[in-house]
Amino acid sequence: MEMEKSNKPLSEQIADKIKEYIILNDLTSGDKIPPEKDLIVQMGVGRSTVREAIKYLVSRNVLEVRQGAGAFVTENVGMSDDPLGMEFIKDKKQLTYDLLEMRMIIEPQVAALAARHATDEDVAELEQLLMQVENKLLAHEEYLDDDILFHQKIAEMSKNMVIPKLTPFISQAVIAVTIDTKKKLVEETINMHREIFKGIKARDSMWAQEAMTLHLTYNRIFLRKMEEQE
Repeated sequence: MEMEKSNKPLSEQIADKIKEYIILNDLTSGDKIPPEKDLIVQMGVGRSTVREAIKYLVSRNVLEVRQGAGAFVTENVGMSDDPLGMEFIKDKKQLTYDLLEMRMIIEPQVAALAARHATDEDVAELEQLLMQVENKLLAHEEYLDDDILFHQKIAEMSKNMVIPKLTPFISQAVIAVTIDTKKKLVEETINMHREIFKGIKARDSMWAQEAMTLHLTYNRIFLRKMEEQE
């Protein structure tokens, strides 16, 4: 399949083609997209590009990957890059604080639920996402999509049917904080993600809840310090 000229990275162009495939073939929640080897042939690109495209669509709540089974259309397909209309809010600084405040209300309890209900498979997948974020942070590479997937996985591990529907909100909040802190929270992000993971792995709800609270609190304090220095 020939790619049109575009300023988008090739992986995002492939992601657009996969979305077109979903729409043209009337795929709905739970339907499986073609396997990786078929997409490589259909799209005329390498395996790494297809994998990046799928990861991009997972981070935007279009696909979900089931280990050993393939990629499937999500229950609530979120193709909008701005599902909550944040683009139209003028005061972006206050928006960032308000998003953090809402995360403080929701995510510590989500982490606690994840610790309570996590399966061994969940923990293994979360650890893989943890390492992906760390590796990219330490290599000074773009890590935002991986960070979003880390928090989305915790929401999924809660085993609450409603919480995963909040992932567009969580994703938007992660994006806002990452942009505002200008990626300066490398060490803190690594350490706090590890603590959250360890609490969940230990099936210790209080540990996971406190680690998530500390993570978000540190983000808020850092934002205040940056504001004072401006």
